[in-house]
Amino acid sequence: MAKERFSTLTYRAIESQNWEVSFDDSSIPSCWETKKCTAKACPVYGREHIRCWLIAGTYCGGEIQGQFAHKLGNCSNCEVYQEAVQHNPINEIGENFNSLMLAVKEKQDLLESVNFELKEKYAELELMHQQAREMADTDLLTGLRNHAHFQHHLRWEVSQASQKHKPLSLLMLDLRLLQVDQ
Repeated sequence: MAKERFSTLTYRAIESQNWEVSFDDSSIPSCWETKKCTAKACPVYGREHIRCWLIAGTYCGGEIQGQFAHKLGNCSNCEVYQEAVQHNPINEIGENFNSLMLAVKEKQDLLESVNFELKEKYAELELMHQQAREMADTDLLTGLRNHAHFQHHLRWEVSQASQKHKPLSLLMLDLRLLQVDQ
């Protein structure tokens, strides 16, 4: 029965790519009550039936705890966790499943964040590349296109005329300003 239940939960989570874990469970004792904690800045303080071992930044023994993966080893020895699983292997497997789903969700969130960052950096690089191309094709003094730009476009035009079997003409003028002495 338990095997089928966890198999179903696992397949459903994988198919839907939904790694959400329910933090509320009426069978879980409230850690702040059990431990007589008064740390009002703790993210679970005052909340009922919360899986405190899965929530980052909780207070335990007056110290702020880190991400759940870093604190889970310590939390699994805590009386709140032990009471929640009630020394029942099936309940403990269920909590391990929840922990695994939360770990997968954290990694997926991290990947999405890094992917977003990479896309932003790629867009920046593309813009910088375009600007570098513009600078390479432009004379800095006059702001006009340079000889390399002319050669590139001339090769392209010749290629297009050749592919389409069309004639191509080129007319070049050299204009110079004459300065008249007074």
